[in-house]
Amino acid sequence: MPLEGRLTWAIRASFLDYIAALSDGRAVLSDGARVTPGEGIVFPVRDADVSGGVGRVSTRGAVRFFGHGGALDIRIADPELELGDSSGSITVESPAGPSVIARFALVARPTAAEMRWLAHDVGLTEAGADLFSRVYRPGEPLDPFTVTMSADTVAHRFLP
Repeated sequence: MPLEGRLTWAIRASFLDYIAALSDGRAVLSDGARVTPGEGIVFPVRDADVSGGVGRVSTRGAVRFFGHGGALDIRIADPELELGDSSGSITVESPAGPSVIARFALVARPTAAEMRWLAHDVGLTEAGADLFSRVYRPGEPLDPFTVTMSADTVAHRFLP
């Protein structure tokens, strides 16, 4: 059975507004990433290894932001989530290799009825600040996000 799920994340609404306001600002989606109006960027789940709501969820897709005549060029690709009991981290592919760009707290975790994580208090790491060219500092907030997987996927892949 194919793995069905998604990471939905607006990254940072003020940053997206900033890109939209630039005369040459644009965001290019690729490799399966798409936008869901009012929710954010959707990255399909590629793989997951979770037990009791703890583990790793890998997604696929990329969004690349451009502006300022090419001086602004930020790519967020293939986010991977490490999910702990109450917190976790986001790693993305960068030119330097995989980088942990943010850490977060979990407010909602999967239940028997729903495989869903809700993250809040998402804050940039040093590598995340570097990704944004130090316009934002370590610890500055990013937007909350959700990860969901279908009940069929849960029953088939993660339940005994």
